[in-house]
Amino acid sequence: MVGKRLRRRLGPVSISCEEASITLHFAFDQISSPGNKVEYEIEATAPGSSAHNIEPAVRRLFSHTGFSWDSVAVPHAPAPEITQSSAQG
Repeated sequence: MVGKRLRRRLGPVSISCEEASITLHFAFDQISSPGNKVEYEIEATAPGSSAHNIEPAVRRLFSHTGFSWDSVAVPHAPAPEITQSSAQG
């Protein structure tokens, strides 16, 4: 059985960061795998030279909501086969 990915997009979102404005685009994924396993991912991207400010900008945005996280370095393995269904949100 193949997993299923549901992706929703948000953006552009402008955030002030380090005396500049950064434009972020978000993707929110819900990944369903065999055995009723469900995982969630949030992906943030920034165009051009502002890409190095993504993490501070996202932390600043989420700090206003009371949301915090710890950065975790995860080695990237080849992605499993996933069928994608798109939803507008």
